Amino acid sequence: MDESENKPFDRPTQRKVIVYSSVIYLISFLFVYFMSELSIHLTALSYGLESYIFQYKTILFQSRQYVQMTTESLLAVNIAGPLSCLILGLLLYRFKIVFSNRRGYLNIFLIWSYLHAFNFFLGGFVSAVITGSGFGFLANWIDVRISIRAILSITFLGIFSYIGSSSAYYFLESAFENHLINKRNRHAYILCIVFLPWLFCSLLLILISIPSNSWYDTLLYFTMLFAIMPIFNKAGELHEIYLFSWQNRYQVNRLVYVIAVVFLILFRIYIR
Repeated sequence: MDESENKPFDRPTQRKVIVYSSVIYLISFLFVYFMSELSIHLTALSYGLESYIFQYKTILFQSRQYVQMTTESLLAVNIAGPLSCLILGLLLYRFKIVFSNRRGYLNIFLIWSYLHAFNFFLGGFVSAVITGSGFGFLANWIDVRISIRAILSITFLGIFSYIGSSSAYYFLESAFENHLINKRNRHAYILCIVFLPWLFCSLLLILISIPSNSWYDTLLYFTMLFAIMPIFNKAGELHEIYLFSWQNRYQVNRLVYVIAVVFLILFRIYIR
């Protein structure tokens, strides 16, 4: 065995991995978020409705244009965001498979992006059922039984957990050296590249959303755990992992920081 594989996962490298993955986590989340909102706006405009009133909040009753809404337009506007995210997630997952030999930012960006996109649909359904917004508002509108909502919620979370588990290999192959993912360091690596970026970024998004936080958005951050936690278990079971030849060693380009900051500012402006 190569002696380099026995090297410890030192603190400086841990910090680099956390920062690297966290920045891309934020960019990918905000990318999916804005794509979801764009689909809602375009759908509303196609029905001649003011697009700014349609978000993941049940504020339709407060709009003068509510009286103009038909069952078809109500269905389309409420399902536009989650459905577009499902399609986006499938496309990004396919791109990840096709471009599996790519390294650097694109690799991690595709993984986080398709996880966010699937969360907006699968986790979004659960959050909406609990809060009564989006899918949940629609379920109340068409009077879907509580038992059916519960069964669908459990099914969707199960599917999301499977997607997360299947992503373990992709996260591990993003390591730039073998010693980062040996049996000794593997779970620490997953902690730094998956769990801690989710934790830090979720708290950051909650903080910058004050006082406009909605229960739907907050729950959506935490449904991501159903994809993240299975990664730890799956990562321990994998054996042969092909590593890319990395050039940047988790060095984040300044342009990536700028993009992340710009996206956060736009997010803060938008939710106001």
